[in-house]
Amino acid sequence: KNYNLLNHNTFGISGNCRRFVEFDNVDDMQTCVRPITAEDTPLLILGGGMLLRGTLLSASRRELQTQYELCEALMLLEKEITFTLTPLPKLLLRKDFGTCAGAFFTAVSGELCLGKTLAQSWFDCAQALSLPPRIKERFARLGANLGGDETGVRRTLQLMAEELSGSIGTQERAQRERERLTTVLCLSASLMLVLVLL
Repeated sequence: KNYNLLNHNTFGISGNCRRFVEFDNVDDMQTCVRPITAEDTPLLILGGGMLLRGTLLSASRRELQTQYELCEALMLLEKEITFTLTPLPKLLLRKDFGTCAGAFFTAVSGELCLGKTLAQSWFDCAQALSLPPRIKERFARLGANLGGDETGVRRTLQLMAEELSGSIGTQERAQRERERLTTVLCLSASLMLVLVLL
């Protein structure tokens, strides 16, 4: 009761509320809110502008990170095939791939152990990747071109790494603009809420 909200806003504005309840998920929120709404007490749920900003931008950041990792991994695989003449399926279990790329290549290897073809394993596992739809489709179809000779496999890996690299540049530019606009919108909404509460 009579809780000060100073430590819960990005503007450092002091203000008290009759009740303060904190929750981290929908179930907890419902448990906390039911008794309050049953009393017909006015209710305002504040989500935080900067928290909302992070939530809105997390998917596009994840897509960008996945593209970075896959691009680097494809270039690494291409070099390994060139210098060691090791077949691609044996290289997929390397431990030096990033989190997303490592999980993808581990899943492909698991599918291969179950008897699926490289093309089908690659396509199926690519569906779980956090990538923009056009890039995901192209990347998923890449597996169909990985069953040929060493030169063909290396060329396919190079082409996809180049395509991912180009997509990264485009997405980085779009991400900067998206972050700027999202920040403005979230901070504007937070400021409006503070003004309404004052």
